[in-house]
Amino acid sequence: MNDEAIAQFGRDMAAVFEGFAGRPFGYYCVYGPGVLLTPDAIEQARPNILNRHAKGGVATAVNFSQSDHPTIIRAQIAEIYREMDVVWREFETYDEAKAWLLEKIAEADRASGPNAK
Repeated sequence: MNDEAIAQFGRDMAAVFEGFAGRPFGYYCVYGPGVLLTPDAIEQARPNILNRHAKGGVATAVNFSQSDHPTIIRAQIAEIYREMDVVWREFETYDEAKAWLLEKIAEADRASGPNAK
């Protein structure tokens, strides 16, 4: 993915995130065959990730099972999320990811609810 593709993706996703109106949400991403991030795309990804979390994103689940280059893309994603201190985890299936994301959303709801400390 190059910087133009990441920039367009960021714009498209920003519109989706606005729909959550600040409520906590999880993010699931599947990296398909042939996907690798160029250095420019990595730089574009950072503000997209920051925006996602500013809008209520509490955790990201990623799936590299369809990738032709899982080791490389995993290392790229791990570095970006580590340096940005974003909660993320890798999953092989959507159902596993969904259960984890729902747990993280529930934790965020409890932390921000009327009885939060």
